[in-house]
Amino acid sequence: MVDKTAAELLQRYSGDELAMDAMLRLSLDKSMVNASLAEWITAIEAMKIKLQIDVDTQNMKDLQNDLSNLQTEAQKISDDQNYKISIGVELDEDDYGALIKNM
Repeated sequence: MVDKTAAELLQRYSGDELAMDAMLRLSLDKSMVNASLAEWITAIEAMKIKLQIDVDTQNMKDLQNDLSNLQTEAQKISDDQNYKISIGVELDEDDYGALIKNM
C-alpha cells in the first residue's frame, strides 16, 4: 500500500472498526500491493460486508445458546414445581419467583 493511499484510507475509515479489520486483512493479500485507492475502497467495502455477516452469525449463535439455556432452566423449574405438586406440596412465592427471575 502506498503511503498516500494508506493515509487516505486511514482518514476515510477512522473509527470504523470493521473497515480497519478489513484493511489489515487485505494488506496481507499480495494482490493488493499495487492496488489503487478505488480498488482498496471497493475491496474494503466488500470485506466489511463479509466481516459483518461473520459478526452477525456469531451473535445469532450466542443468542441461540442463551435462549437454549433459558429454556433448559425454565424446564428444570417447571419439573421441580410439578414434583412438588405431585407429592402434595403447595407452591409458594419462591417457586413462582424462580420462573419470573429466569425470564
